[in-house]
Amino acid sequence: MIQNSDTPKPKAQMTGKIPGTKLTMIRYSHYHNGRRYNLYECECGNQKKIRADHVRPDNTQSCGCILAELKTPEYLSKLRDDPKRIPNLRAKYASGKVQKESPNKGKIRIEDPIGSKRYRYITEEELTAMYYEADVA
Repeated sequence: MIQNSDTPKPKAQMTGKIPGTKLTMIRYSHYHNGRRYNLYECECGNQKKIRADHVRPDNTQSCGCILAELKTPEYLSKLRDDPKRIPNLRAKYASGKVQKESPNKGKIRIEDPIGSKRYRYITEEELTAMYYEADVA
């Protein structure tokens, strides 16, 4: 059968378990402002009406139970004690236990080649060598 370009193509229906999420579509719920809402059941047992185009692994993954799991005291204390956390790093730097290492500390920024808006960092000795090399030529 040849389809006319004016007829819309049938849309694929997402039914059953949605891959990458904890949700399973149960049935169609309603339309609101031109958007389709479906009734989903989460693995935790809750049922929730969610906009159909929001149910994807990178968007809505559960009824909200994942967020509740992340707010447990054990998880929050693990986050607070993470050495990569900014307040922990600031405290270490303030106490002097750890020092920030700047790869360009003590170096001079020059534009190379001149007018290119590209910069590189060199030591004072390298700059002196460049100066005297240019002076000789």
